[in-house]
Amino acid sequence: MFIIAALLSIVFRYQIERSQACLYWGKKIASIDFLAVNPCGFQDAISPPSWSSQFLIVVISLVSLISYTFYGNGWGGGIIVVFVILIVSTVGGFFLIPKASSFHYLTKILNSLANRSANYSKAGDSERAFATKELFKLLFETAYGKSYQED
Repeated sequence: MFIIAALLSIVFRYQIERSQACLYWGKKIASIDFLAVNPCGFQDAISPPSWSSQFLIVVISLVSLISYTFYGNGWGGGIIVVFVILIVSTVGGFFLIPKASSFHYLTKILNSLANRSANYSKAGDSERAFATKELFKLLFETAYGKSYQED
């Protein structure tokens, strides 16, 4: 039970850091005027759609595990599982999980934007395809400091 809690807490921390990465890069590409109106920048626009459902699955799994442990093992076991989750997600997040500003998450976000642009083009939705392509270019140019050249 405790091993499952530890593994789920690492996955949970990874999910949190992915969200923070979208916030970091979303703010980085936004102008100061845009940030005054939208404090999260382009976080919602660049977040890969599947990440929110994956986060929900992890949260439901953690809540289910905590509930099951409280029910099956009583208060003592439940509190131990909660402490395991808190400690492992904190320590594991510090040592194992890439930071939000890392290129690990940037690559995943750029891949998602490129795939979404291609899917929108294939579906005939030229406005969304153009918007995601522009976000891709803006993020690429901001992160790498050079202009994006299409093939």
